[in-house]
Amino acid sequence: MPDIRFDTDLIRRYDLNVPPYTSYPTPPHFHADFNVLSYRRAALLSNAGLRALEAEIRLPLCTSPELMPQYLQCLRREFELQSELFDPRRPIRQLYVTGNAMLLGDAAALQQLLEHFDRYFRLAPAGERGFSIDIDPRTATAAIVEQFAALGFTCANFGIPDLHAAAKPDRTRSLDHMLRLIEAARGCGFKCLGFELIYGLPQQTRQDLAKLLQAVVAAKPDRLTTYTYPHLPELQAVQGHVRNRPRPSAATRLRLRQLAIETLTRAGYVDIGRDCFAWPWDGQAHSRCHTWLDHSRGLADAECDLLGLGAGAVSRMGTAYAQNAKRVPDYCASLQRHALPIECGVELTVDDVVRREVIQQIMCQRTLDFSAIGRRYALDFHSYFARELTQLRALADDGLVIDSDTGFAVSERGHLLLQNITSVFDAYRHGRHTAPASIT
Repeated sequence: MPDIRFDTDLIRRYDLNVPPYTSYPTPPHFHADFNVLSYRRAALLSNAGLRALEAEIRLPLCTSPELMPQYLQCLRREFELQSELFDPRRPIRQLYVTGNAMLLGDAAALQQLLEHFDRYFRLAPAGERGFSIDIDPRTATAAIVEQFAALGFTCANFGIPDLHAAAKPDRTRSLDHMLRLIEAARGCGFKCLGFELIYGLPQQTRQDLAKLLQAVVAAKPDRLTTYTYPHLPELQAVQGHVRNRPRPSAATRLRLRQLAIETLTRAGYVDIGRDCFAWPWDGQAHSRCHTWLDHSRGLADAECDLLGLGAGAVSRMGTAYAQNAKRVPDYCASLQRHALPIECGVELTVDDVVRREVIQQIMCQRTLDFSAIGRRYALDFHSYFARELTQLRALADDGLVIDSDTGFAVSERGHLLLQNITSVFDAYRHGRHTAPASIT
């Protein structure tokens, strides 16, 4: 990748609070008017065609182990209530266990949870399904990883430990432990291993990230996803200990991202879009990584609906998104009343569907073909997106996109500001989310 340089003025002008577009509309635009009845209607309508399902079972990232039995009881109750909405002939093709599985104590508790899930939903045959699990390398052991493999998990997602959470001597031990876990996972049958790497952490330096990238490259995961650190201590209790620590500036964050991109591509990884990098060791690497990426980014397989289970989990049913109560007490309180814990959501308008497609194309392909969108949705792209095309011309003047009458491509310079480019088409961000009377 060419050397990417930003002048100070450009950094200042584009240092905007833009969302990661894990869905469109993004979760802040989910609303409480979308309630349990709205969700039930969307779920029942999704049974048409008997499309396969993907399911996420979300465990808390942090909570008292003493509260986990109650949480698991609520999860089992949600399995029962949710199963009443779906045709039993619809298979579960992908199952994701996210959050901190180590809070379960041992693999036996996870096995019991999966057995209960299997009572209410039909899992696709072993050769046609995938099981993925998040593993926290700070607390996992090789023995636990082997037990997860015995339960049928073939994909593991490792969160990279925060190098600032401990004294410097402990950082090396943490990385060494992570590498041993990777080796153990491969040895016991995991077929696809992924890492999540966060840059822009409080007090993170270029040297810290370079050392971490060196260890990651040495482990050769099948895919690696990079994220900008979201500083939200008021919403995420785990960030309380770094509330007042200095964070890297906008310029430094961009340089850290540049370092990650250059290091990974130089090591042989293929940038497959939306900050996900795949190791091209076989012909299936890209499709596998896209499956994981689409789940984590909220724009999952178009052939499947996504069923989210657990506190804060997001479901996608056709053209509707729904989110469970985010706080564990609220989530459990609903289920103790034998009610689905839907807290908010959104039913997509035609305009939302069009823009979601545009955003996905930019994030994944870094190109956009105006005529292809026009044909698919029976609209004149230049008229429909006249305001957005004006904004794109300003981006082109800054060298972030290469535009033409038929489409545009994100330039190498614009790669680091992909979310800023994508946000041009976010009608909610610009206060233009009311659907037009017609798109023809």
